[in-house]
Amino acid sequence: MIAIDLSDQVVRAAQLSSSRSSPALAAVHEHRLPCTSANDGEAGDALKSFFGHVIGGGQFKGRRIALHLPPETTVVFPVHFEPARNESVEAAMLREAAKSLPFPSDEALLDYPSLHKSIGDDRAYDALIVAARRSEVMRFVSLAEESGGKVELVEFPLASLLRMHRHLHGETRGMFLLCSIGYSRTLIAAVNPDSVIAYRNIDWGVSKLIHSLKENLGLGEEDTAALYMMRDYGLAYHQSDESGDNGVGADADMARPVYQLIGPLVDQLVHEFFGVMGFVRSAVSKVELEGLHIYGYGSSIRALDTYLSTEVNTTAHSEDPYVRPDDSAGNNTISSRAPFAQVAGLAMRTISWL
Repeated sequence: MIAIDLSDQVVRAAQLSSSRSSPALAAVHEHRLPCTSANDGEAGDALKSFFGHVIGGGQFKGRRIALHLPPETTVVFPVHFEPARNESVEAAMLREAAKSLPFPSDEALLDYPSLHKSIGDDRAYDALIVAARRSEVMRFVSLAEESGGKVELVEFPLASLLRMHRHLHGETRGMFLLCSIGYSRTLIAAVNPDSVIAYRNIDWGVSKLIHSLKENLGLGEEDTAALYMMRDYGLAYHQSDESGDNGVGADADMARPVYQLIGPLVDQLVHEFFGVMGFVRSAVSKVELEGLHIYGYGSSIRALDTYLSTEVNTTAHSEDPYVRPDDSAGNNTISSRAPFAQVAGLAMRTISWL
């Protein structure tokens, strides 16, 4: 199975090996679209080229595809419902979901990554609904099939990210924040062991930081120099103790402007975390947050986890499934495969032992 993620400006494909020791990536490919979304009309030719390379380029095996759709093609909303007498839970959920759909229910494809009994009411349920118009789904299915692929399943990106997270950390007992930083979009969710309490997919990504560094430091058109700046300096200048040691030593002259340029942009992300937590506190009587886990480009920004731990007031971890735990370079190492965590989680769905 080839997993393909169209949920960001940088579209990605991944295929896992059959190794039982870890979710090893056997093949990966990524391509940055000329527009911010795969749903944009300008993306058509680039997507055809992308699918053609993945399916017919010889790097990936087989033609079976699992797909993440662009976020603009889906609507995500919570429902609270109580099944009527002799009505199944699923039928009641679909009945309630139909009231919130922005298009006719007979044109909708629905999924529910979270379904659980309501707190304090054993007769009622809460669910998170993901819906897409059938014609929108088929548009991307057709693109894949025109290149010789066969789409066998479509999945909500959060479900894939949760699968990867649970593979790495096992089941958790409390609530935690989950974040996947993309190139132009970021996914944020508050998750309990049995439910998704809050979800947002926001117009914020590492491209904002890259653009600021390139524009203000004269780094040229390519992203490479800006990515190295984020890896080498990032938010490290924020780490200061009473003696004035900022952890960057002789590099302080460069670390300071990098921090000044990207810090206010990262604060926009902090604001989004507070928004999610505000919703959670309104929905759940007692909130005990166990931490924040950052996937995607999070491990590419030095000291991001430390910065968010302070600003969000919870322990933050930058997750990179493809850097060894004993890596001596620690947070200063960028794995070019770190942003593939979400699409690798989609690929893991087809492996029985995971």
